[in-house]
Amino acid sequence: MIHIKQDVLKKSVCYKYNITDGELHSDSRRADIISARRMFYYVARKHLKVTYDKIGSIFNQDHATVMYHERKLADFLEYDKSEMSVYQSIKQDLFGNVKYDTLQEELQDLQRREILIQDRIYEVKEKLEKQYNFLFN
Repeated sequence: MIHIKQDVLKKSVCYKYNITDGELHSDSRRADIISARRMFYYVARKHLKVTYDKIGSIFNQDHATVMYHERKLADFLEYDKSEMSVYQSIKQDLFGNVKYDTLQEELQDLQRREILIQDRIYEVKEKLEKQYNFLFN
């Protein structure tokens, strides 16, 4: 079952970052590919409970590299709205409605969603204001 979820995770990550499976596994240092790998590492560890060594072996990396990138993405998820959005989308692809292990995890997830929702509200309000200003000018 874990291998099936890893395959779904890989496909979802590749789709969200618009890269191929080959690029994901390549030695490329392109920013989008590194971000995609980082997302795979993070989700595989956090949600699929795959070991650092196993993740490293999938990508021909050592466990320290995986640990570094996992921590890096955890930091990004605190403020990077783009990464938050991709993360939420990948979790939805993998699990549908997510069940949380702790209330702390649920709180963090809800706080990320709140940031994304607030941004969307702002965008919609701006569009509506432009639309109504156009109608009344």
